Amino acid sequence: MIGKISDEDIMKILWGISIPTTTLVAILVTVFSVTREMTDVFPHLYYLPIILNAYQNPRRALPFAGLLGGVYAGLVYLLTGFAVDPFIKALIRVLVFIWVAAIISYLSGNLERRNQILSAMNEIIAAASTSATLDEILSTSGKRIREILRSETVMVFLVDQDGKQASLRYQEGLPDAVQRDLGSINLQGEPLRHILAGGVPEITCEGCLFGDIPFPGIQSFVVIPLPAGTQLLGVIAAGCRKTSPLAQDEMRMLESVSRAIGSGVKKALLQEELGEAYTRANLYLDIMSHDINNVNTVSLGYAQLLVDLVTDRGREMLRKLESAISQSVEIIHNVSTIRRIQERSQENRVMDLDPVIRSELDHLPDISIHYDGTTASVCANSLISEVFRNLIGNSAKFGGPGIQLWIRVIDDEGRVTVSVEDNGPGIPDELKPVIFNRFQRGKTTRSGKGLGLYICRMIIEGYGGRIWVADRVEKEPGKGAAIRFTLRKSCTA
Repeated sequence: MIGKISDEDIMKILWGISIPTTTLVAILVTVFSVTREMTDVFPHLYYLPIILNAYQNPRRALPFAGLLGGVYAGLVYLLTGFAVDPFIKALIRVLVFIWVAAIISYLSGNLERRNQILSAMNEIIAAASTSATLDEILSTSGKRIREILRSETVMVFLVDQDGKQASLRYQEGLPDAVQRDLGSINLQGEPLRHILAGGVPEITCEGCLFGDIPFPGIQSFVVIPLPAGTQLLGVIAAGCRKTSPLAQDEMRMLESVSRAIGSGVKKALLQEELGEAYTRANLYLDIMSHDINNVNTVSLGYAQLLVDLVTDRGREMLRKLESAISQSVEIIHNVSTIRRIQERSQENRVMDLDPVIRSELDHLPDISIHYDGTTASVCANSLISEVFRNLIGNSAKFGGPGIQLWIRVIDDEGRVTVSVEDNGPGIPDELKPVIFNRFQRGKTTRSGKGLGLYICRMIIEGYGGRIWVADRVEKEPGKGAAIRFTLRKSCTA
């Protein structure tokens, strides 16, 4: 660094000076030499600007050499009095100029390409070997692989727990329309099974990998397995406009990159699992040490008071005791549900939604509930009943006198949207973004322990759906809440 000018800027200045300078010198020497009938040395001066330009600007090497050669040949023809023999010799030298420019530009382009690949590989390896998060590793890897392969799009899929599917975890350059349809890929189908069994990157046709999903402008996909030892963690698919096979050096480079990414992903996944385990342990500890302890303390206090009470007030205390114990039972039930979710002991299956909803409605015969039934089937398990139990129970508990409920099911292509609505006090706008967080409570005196909606979110997201809160009447939160969630219709999608 000299002053405020970097070394890179100095090199740019030198290149910017050297090419025009050597060009001008070659032209001036040509004029001087031809007019004095000196033709043996001066043509070689043209190699300097041609080589310098071809090295610095490979893509402009041939036009520059052709232009400079044309100037040289024109000067020879003009200054020799339009003599044919010197002009023919000059044209032969022009062909040599272009040939030299082509060779230098090819070598320079290859060198630049290799430096670009090495730089990208170093960045990937650095990201994979540091304490970067999984998303950071995938983002860096995806961008650099797209740069290395000059691909239009790149997608990273991570293997699901069952090992048969891989879910899209990162993408770049993927059209929105494709992104909506592409949530996961089947690792058991061809050609993926063959490629993953081989364990090395391969190129495959666009229609072979994703079936009927269109990828505009994409002719082929480079499929790169992500191994960690003998375990397959995921797969990278880079969409390219070309269909030519991978060169040997590209194959070796991608194999090295895939192993580095796989190692980094494995470490990041272990870090995520450790963090999740720590979070779950804290969750159970919080529930047992705080909520259950508080409820049981209240129950014990009322029980002790009842010993000395023989009046009608005893009945009131008994009701409070019953309520406190009911809360304790509810908390224990929530803990059990959370454990069932975390253990993933139940496999998802396609099941009818209507019996699940009606079963939960039977527990609240005294509340006005509007439900027209549905023929929709969804990918879920027995935990889906917990979602309706919590949502319907919350509306009934906190809705106040005259509460009414509406359950609407919209059967759309590929997914089902369910809405549980009430005409209660609604949910304030400031609570909407956090209402599904753990221990997030409402602001009323009747608010619960903050676990019900958190459990709903865990269950729905475990099915691959999404849950959110809205107003029953848009932009009027005081007229009731609407909890909506989506479910997949197929378990193989």
